[in-house]
Order: sequence, then C-alpha cells, then structure tokens
Amino acid sequence: DDASIASDKDLNKFWVLLRGFTASPDLPKFVTRDALLDALAIFAFQVTAHHDQVGAISDSCETPLHGGFRMVPGHTRVDKQSYLIGLTLLSLTSLRTPPLLSDF
Repeated sequence: DDASIASDKDLNKFWVLLRGFTASPDLPKFVTRDALLDALAIFAFQVTAHHDQVGAISDSCETPLHGGFRMVPGHTRVDKQSYLIGLTLLSLTSLRTPPLLSDF
C-alpha cells in the first residue's frame, strides 16, 4: 500500500534519484504504489525494446574484421582484447535465465 511505500527510506531515496536523473515529467514528486509500478513497467519495456532493436551483437562478433566495441586509432581491425570481450558478452547473453515466479 502507499503508506508502506511512503515509509520505506531506501525506496524514497531511489525515487528522488530517479526523478533527478530522469527527464520525464510524468513522474510524480512522491512515490506511490501506482507510480512505482508504472516506472518499473516502463523500465522493463525500454530494456526489452532496445535490446531487441540493438542488442543483437552476433553480427559484430563474427570476425575481428567486423565492427567491434573498441577501435584503435590508425587500425582497421578490432583489437584482440575487444574481440574477446565481445565474444564473452555474446556467450553470456545466450545463457538461460531463471523463469519468472509468477505472472504480474
């Protein structure tokens, strides 16, 4: 309920920081249950949508000749360290994640 949310010091600190770093005029000054649910739903949507749009790095990790995460000035290839970092990231993002505990 809103009373328990209003009395949660950590949650209120989070809300103040969120309002400070977010340019959204839709965030109310004080955190409520509905406002918190809306903010978390927006986070989940944004992460999912952007990951789906730009999160596929497999094409960039085919060979060091393709794009990478870091280019060294004067070189035309990705350096070995950056190439291995990209491959590690690719392998870790393909791990199965635990299922949700319930529908929400």
